[in-house]
Amino acid sequence: MEGVTIMSVTGAKNRANGPCLARLLAAIAFSLATHVVGCSQTYAANTAVGGAPGANGVNGSPGTAGGGGGPATAGAGANTDPSNTATATGGAGGAGGNGNVAGAGAGAGGFGGSASATATASISAGLSQATALATGGAGGASGAPGTGGSAAVGGAGGSSKASSSAKTADSSQSISFAAATGGNGGNGARGQAGGAGGTASATAFGASNGGTVTDTARAVGGTGGAGQNGASGGAGGSVSLSNATSGSTTGYLALYQTGVGGAGGAALQGSPSGSAGAGGAASSMLTYTDTSASLLYGAANAYGGAGGSTDNGVTGKPGAATATISLTGQLNVQANALARGGAGGGSSKGAAGAGLAANASVYGASTGGGYVYATTEDDGGAGGEGDHGANGGAGASVGVSNSVSGKTVGLLQLNQTARGGAGGAALLGSPSGSAGTGGSASSTLT
Repeated sequence: MEGVTIMSVTGAKNRANGPCLARLLAAIAFSLATHVVGCSQTYAANTAVGGAPGANGVNGSPGTAGGGGGPATAGAGANTDPSNTATATGGAGGAGGNGNVAGAGAGAGGFGGSASATATASISAGLSQATALATGGAGGASGAPGTGGSAAVGGAGGSSKASSSAKTADSSQSISFAAATGGNGGNGARGQAGGAGGTASATAFGASNGGTVTDTARAVGGTGGAGQNGASGGAGGSVSLSNATSGSTTGYLALYQTGVGGAGGAALQGSPSGSAGAGGAASSMLTYTDTSASLLYGAANAYGGAGGSTDNGVTGKPGAATATISLTGQLNVQANALARGGAGGGSSKGAAGAGLAANASVYGASTGGGYVYATTEDDGGAGGEGDHGANGGAGASVGVSNSVSGKTVGLLQLNQTARGGAGGAALLGSPSGSAGTGGSASSTLT
């Protein structure tokens, strides 16, 4: 391993003698940028970076806003290590200052810092692995105003981005994994709103000269901040993945991409409470044509964020989910899409929110006469829970018609599934409310 800046090293296999290990440890102690000669070692380099937290606001008349969290950028790679991991975590936003006298306003919460992680592994032989993990910083909570003073919003969660690339020049396996999570929004109070959850994006690439290649990209939106004492909840972070995975091999190529919308923030402790936040939408779309893999497998998944819950305000709307995949391979092809609508928000007064339907579609084709398996699944979102006499929300109904198709001169198998959402429970009442009705489902394929 030459010219590598190491923040942490794990998974080393020591095949050297004691003196060689001693020289290695001495070299690391002397400099993090090491150049070690004559020791047979296998390393996994891990780089972790965290953003600085934002300063808290100062109490006063008015209270001042919290400072923004610092960004974090982590990179691992550009070395001869077979496995590299980069982890980035944005700094948390500072809390807003309080209004310390009557009529003094509160300070807003600081925004969460962004996070970006990039991991690469490129070797001449053997298993190659690259893992990138990014998490946006949480937004800071707003301060409390003095009596009669104006309130402030919670800070927004930080955005996140992860990218991974793993390559091996021989017929060994390649594993590339990228996961990004948006920061959660900070809480807001008294007629304002919680901060929005952060957005997220991820990409993954892998390559092998005949081995199995597995590429996974996963993005999760941050949860919206809660609204308290009449404030509204923040919206969950939305996610949109489009052709986020790709790879190259003459063997088995597997592409997985998943988008998850963030949950909406709750609205609590008001007379009445504010409106809970909407769940974030999720979209996962993959269109890919491959001319070399013996088996091309792809899965596009999308999960809408749940609507925010409330004690006696308005429940948040659930997030939409859309999953679409179109794969064309030179031999065997398997394509799958799953979409699940967001669940309804819970409530302790009136009725909980209803779940939302989803939309999934699949196309698979083989240009060389291989088999094609194509599967789609549409799941309705569940109804929210009703507590203390509130009724449970209705599960979403789902109707699917000809959402899956394919083309080959070989075996063609098409599967299409529709599932209605579960009705929400009704709990903790004397008597309790009525449980929600489950959603209906229909599936037609001609």
